[in-house]
Amino acid sequence: MDIQISNVFETRRGKRCFNTGNYKYSEFRVLKSGDLLFRCTNKKCTSRVTVNKSITRVINTSNEHNHEAHTDQNNPVETRNMLLQNPQLGYALLQALVRIKIVDPETARTMLHPAHKVPPPLRISNATATTSRFQPISQTPNNGMQ
Repeated sequence: MDIQISNVFETRRGKRCFNTGNYKYSEFRVLKSGDLLFRCTNKKCTSRVTVNKSITRVINTSNEHNHEAHTDQNNPVETRNMLLQNPQLGYALLQALVRIKIVDPETARTMLHPAHKVPPPLRISNATATTSRFQPISQTPNNGMQ
């Protein structure tokens, strides 16, 4: 068989997995011969692969996949572009990470764009107020009109 096994890894539960093509297989059982039987990670799929002990060579395959192949779900370029095109999704994702306590709220604040810096209000000194080009209206009754 000329099926390439790539990216052999272990799950959090200690099961060995590997990718071949765009399909992912997980360890199912050890055969009497010592070879390993892997099955597709899609639970409704009946595809099986027998590999050698060192998980370097496919010995046998059985059944076809009854589902579409996995696409690159962990493509960072596509993910970045999607978040740039939909910034509200990024904010919602960050908020969810803060709520489930994966990201510290202070760290999340530093990730956001800094607020627009508003310049401090201008202070007018007493000397400037009297030399202003605008003169206060004098308070004469009826403004000199009779």
